[in-house]
Amino acid sequence: MKYNVDISPDAKKELNNYISGAMEFGSETVSKILDAFNECICILETTPNAGFDKLKYIPAKYKVIHLWKHYWMIFQIYEDEHCVKIDYVIDDRQNYGRFVH
Repeated sequence: MKYNVDISPDAKKELNNYISGAMEFGSETVSKILDAFNECICILETTPNAGFDKLKYIPAKYKVIHLWKHYWMIFQIYEDEHCVKIDYVIDDRQNYGRFVH
């Protein structure tokens, strides 16, 4: 069964920030990040449990999937709705302590 993947405004904003920052490395790098993003979306549509259960400081209600180098997508699976909601995109080199509740 295929899952719908929903991306929160916060996640979109962070992804756009990372892509804007990657522009300094050239369009090829940006294309690779976008390809990696599309690949993650395809994985989440078909096998959302493929994500990791734990990344330091991330509450247990979330799963994570590696996007690109230090970038991770933080998501939740809503089985009853057949939906994956990507709540955040983070850079693991930065303080992402906002997840500590």
